[in-house]
Amino acid sequence: MIATTWPDVYRAALADVSRLAKSRGLLTAELDQLIEDLMQDAYVIEHSLDNRAQRRRLAAAKEEPTLPL
Repeated sequence: MIATTWPDVYRAALADVSRLAKSRGLLTAELDQLIEDLMQDAYVIEHSLDNRAQRRRLAAAKEEPTLPL
């Protein structure tokens, strides 16, 4: 997988932490829940960033002069 945005990189890092903890026998239910919560936070932030970018595109489109037909 090629990560293209920071939320992708963040989720990949969390997956690495989870795999490492599991491979060393350190993955507890609490740590697993924490990692899952952080993953969900990344999705919420990504959604917020997407919405912000969409609002900027819409605002730019409204400011664009219309050409006469």
